Amino acid sequence: TTTGPHGATPEPPSEDELARAMARGEFRLLYQPEFDVRRGSFAGVEALLRWRHPTRGLLGPAAFVDRLATSGLLVPVGYWALAEVTRQGARWRDRGYRFPVALNVAASQAREPGFVDEVARALHASALAPAALTLEFATATLEGLADATRTRLLALGVRLGVDDVEPGVTDVAALADLGVAVAKLRRGAVDDPARGAALTDALAPLAARGVRVVAAGVEDPATARRLEAEVGAAGSLEGQGFLYGGPQPAAAIDRLLEDFAIFSGEPL
Repeated sequence: TTTGPHGATPEPPSEDELARAMARGEFRLLYQPEFDVRRGSFAGVEALLRWRHPTRGLLGPAAFVDRLATSGLLVPVGYWALAEVTRQGARWRDRGYRFPVALNVAASQAREPGFVDEVARALHASALAPAALTLEFATATLEGLADATRTRLLALGVRLGVDDVEPGVTDVAALADLGVAVAKLRRGAVDDPARGAALTDALAPLAARGVRVVAAGVEDPATARRLEAEVGAAGSLEGQGFLYGGPQPAAAIDRLLEDFAIFSGEPL
């Protein structure tokens, strides 16, 4: 929850609270699954930051990320998340799974002089294959990324993603030119049936460049069926949303994977 008694919005956390939360290990990563819309096969996970507050329960980022940013703690928490997601990704790889794990990177973290070194360190410490890690950026952050930083990330072998693509608005060709391997359609961009042509037009050039496309916010079977029909021959499309599962602990993903591998026969 993110509201206080009687629905009142609680005061944002203090810097001291956030520092204590970091010291006590109260931050958590949950993982939201992604599925191929057409085939129904498991396609990957995105790691999402949460705070296990001692009195308010599990908090989403809206309750604390802004204060993390102004307090200067967003970067160290981001590096903790990077180390954690690579360790968890490596655990899944060790069990024989081959799906990618994605982590959103804040603009302030991407601008850090040591950012690429931290990515390399996390990959080395966890022994995660670089191609199994997707670093997702807002479009503006990726476009503003120093060429040297982007080049070094690509040289490491990690995949770059953008998480706010707007069909019919975003210059997808320019994104592909920047080395983007994963394009996530903005949450809500797939809700309007009248925008089917824009979606197909957006997918076709991305598919031609080998870019993996993920639709965020797929909440019901009707939306999934419509997306499947609209995609047609334009390319594959993956879905993320409560139709496929909400953010959940790694142990819950483990159970999902075990059940899926037993009953689906699909590669993971």
